This record gives sequence, structure tokens and C-alpha cells, in this order.
Amino acid sequence: MSIHKQIIFATQQQVVNLGFPVMSPLSGRIKPLEEHPEVIFSSGALGCGLALEISSHKIIAPFDGIIEKVKMGGTEVYFKARNGLRLLVALNIDPSYFPLPGLAIIKHENQNVKASEAIVHFDLRKVPTPIIASVTILNYQKLGAIYYSHNQITAGEDVLFKVTAKKR
Repeated sequence: MSIHKQIIFATQQQVVNLGFPVMSPLSGRIKPLEEHPEVIFSSGALGCGLALEISSHKIIAPFDGIIEKVKMGGTEVYFKARNGLRLLVALNIDPSYFPLPGLAIIKHENQNVKASEAIVHFDLRKVPTPIIASVTILNYQKLGAIYYSHNQITAGEDVLFKVTAKKR
């Protein structure tokens, strides 16, 4: 049984007119957040979301908003949308690979961003293990159902989540 009950798979047709779209900040294969290797994410302690086995070399802005924080050498980025949605994108990388090869932090804390704008760039070719990332909605308690429609996703092209309002 999933501990992330708000995260629901639905076809794109089922959610076409639903909720606030959150673009995928990374490219890769989607996995349940429960499969994330770090308990802080897999347990739902920080929020609900999805894990991705990433295949891209960048983190992009998932929506128009602001970067609240950039931490862990650019491997954790906190975003806030204009509507108040708060999202954490975090890469799970063995610390022996720090600093990340080719790391370039393009946008910094308190900067405004547009959806699909590049935030962080890095080079995965020198990191031999698959990298699992989490995309976690931090203020999920204030929201309704959160839908996703893909098993494989492309950053800046595909909608990762459709976030709905909590029913009153």
C-alpha cells in the first residue's frame, strides 16, 4: 500500500482539464517515491511526490515562480510557485562525487524563474551509478489529489504533476 495516497496515476486524457500543471524539472524514468534510497524521502517525512532515475544533465524550473533555496552544492533546489505551491528537487548522489563534474548553478536563491528555464547544469557521464532524484511537494497537506500520467518523462516538455485544490 502506498504511503503517498495523494499521488495518483491517471491518463493524460483523464487529467487534461484538471489542476495546476507542474512541468518535469528532470528527465528520466518515474518510480514511486517509496523506492527512493533515502528514508527522509521514501517515508514521506518531507512531503509527497515521485522519484526519478534521471537521464538528463540539468534541473529546470517546473513552473513560474521563485527559487527559495539552492543547497548541497546545487543538488537540492527549493521552488515556490506564484500560487504558493512549494517543491523540492533533490538528487541523491554519493558524496564521493562532489563537487559534481561540470556543475554550473545558473539561477540562485530569491531569483524569479519561468517554467522550463535552466537552473542547474551538471555532467552525469562521470558519475557511474544511476542517480535517483526526488520531486517532492512540500506543502501537500493544503492540496487535493496530485496526478501524474507518465512512466518516462522529459524535462521542460512533459507535465510531471497536475495538482488539484483540496475539496472543502
